[in-house]
Amino acid sequence: MSSGDTTGVQRHLGAGYHGWFAPTSCEAVPYDRDGAVEGMDASVGRLIGAELHVRHRMVSRRGEDEVGVFYEREIRQGGAVHSSAVILECWRLTEGRWWLEREITEHGASVG
Repeated sequence: MSSGDTTGVQRHLGAGYHGWFAPTSCEAVPYDRDGAVEGMDASVGRLIGAELHVRHRMVSRRGEDEVGVFYEREIRQGGAVHSSAVILECWRLTEGRWWLEREITEHGASVG
């Protein structure tokens, strides 16, 4: 976030990556890889210099080649919390490399 460059994250997105962004408890907006990259670039571009904090990370194996990762994410700018979310990511090991395949983001939620 500090540089505005999202290519490091993009390198981990699987070819079929998709997800849902839930701005409220009553809706979920689906997106695909292209939509995710566009949204990331726009968000990070507006938040250059902000800090990303991850808390309460939990990793759960679904087998030898799949894991689920759950965590709380806060974006802080100038010491204040700009936004928070609870995120569930699904990763798959393919040909020796881990790929992010699916993600659900509950915007505005927090764990603690």
